[in-house]
Amino acid sequence: LPLHQKDNNIFGYIDFELYHNFKDIKIGLVQRKNIDLRMNDGFIQTWYQIENDFDTFKKNDSVGDSISKTNINGYANYSDTNGIMIQKVISRDNHNLSFKLNYFKAQELQYINIKGSNSQYFKLSLDYYYYAKDNKISKNDEHSKNSNGLGHSIDVEYIYKDNKIFIYGGIFNIDGYIKWKNITHMHYDFNSEVIYMGDDGNNHIRSFAQGKYNYNTNFKQTLPVYYKTTFDYKINQIYNIGLNSSLYGSDDSVLTLFSKNQNIDITSKRYYTSF
Repeated sequence: LPLHQKDNNIFGYIDFELYHNFKDIKIGLVQRKNIDLRMNDGFIQTWYQIENDFDTFKKNDSVGDSISKTNINGYANYSDTNGIMIQKVISRDNHNLSFKLNYFKAQELQYINIKGSNSQYFKLSLDYYYYAKDNKISKNDEHSKNSNGLGHSIDVEYIYKDNKIFIYGGIFNIDGYIKWKNITHMHYDFNSEVIYMGDDGNNHIRSFAQGKYNYNTNFKQTLPVYYKTTFDYKINQIYNIGLNSSLYGSDDSVLTLFSKNQNIDITSKRYYTSF
């Protein structure tokens, strides 16, 4: 079991734009990949006890005996999209405000939501929506047919710049979502109380793992909102000193700082945006 924290978060994004300037409007192509990954201590303990193998998990109804009495949470939200962007820039003196609308078609979906607990007994629910790539959990290679995902997002950016000071702030994926049609949904429930008393007062037996695949399912994927800020002060013609911060907002509106650094730069051109 690797060293880890009680709550572990990974967030990443890649943006690529190719556009043409029409004075204060830009029109072009955009590619955007987002990943938001979170797992708590209970999930990591469970995953390593089952040797990272889903088939082992389905047969191991005693997995709760080997982990702590704790809640179990795991979450992954990944998208890969291509589309078009339209950006409007408003400039007044030293102030610049940008509004960008992105329309895109999605190429890949990986969305996993796992919730459970190991208090009185081990209990867990798993929902997994995926498209384009094989199932990364059970390795099932059967897919829905004629799937597609369409969506949009809004980006807002602000810049203040004078001879000494540069201030930047950006919010990305506002109201961002992808509507998927005809994708695959895998659902599983796990319950270590395999012998239980029913409403009739008698003991009954159920399997530890019960699940199914739903094909040609519709799903709305919410894109993670993220934030970027820069403060840069020009000391002289050679050196700047500044602070860069990046944050993201999860689906429960919790902000997490995932990158923060103070630095001295030899250039004043290393900024997040091109307008």
